[in-house]
Amino acid sequence: MLLAPLVSIPQAPTPAGGGAEWITGAGGAQLRAALFRPRGPARGSVVLSTGRTEAIEKYFEVIEDLLRRGFVVLCQEWRGQGLSHRELPDRLKGHARGIQPYLDDYAAILAAYEAQLPRPWLAIGHSMGDA
Repeated sequence: MLLAPLVSIPQAPTPAGGGAEWITGAGGAQLRAALFRPRGPARGSVVLSTGRTEAIEKYFEVIEDLLRRGFVVLCQEWRGQGLSHRELPDRLKGHARGIQPYLDDYAAILAAYEAQLPRPWLAIGHSMGDA
């Protein structure tokens, strides 16, 4: 996996203990995901799925809360969201070719991180991330 950027600003700093990577999804789509580890022993893992038009950075406050509670946090962007792959050349336009690419992408992200996610696993999603 290749390192991917995370954008930090004073009002929303990047949580400590983690970083982002590029994951290859369905059809070779480049997807961004970020893994954060708590300071102490992990109670389990939370897979946090972003909403439509949203990026990982929007969830830094939620990630901080989950880290304080002792969870490993995997935050993933869907194709067409954040810095992940777009189906169209214009990054401001949304487009979907059905649900299957999203399901395949999600499986690829979980497979890429499975060994780093202590159980139990919990899932949190917002907007299209919880459908």
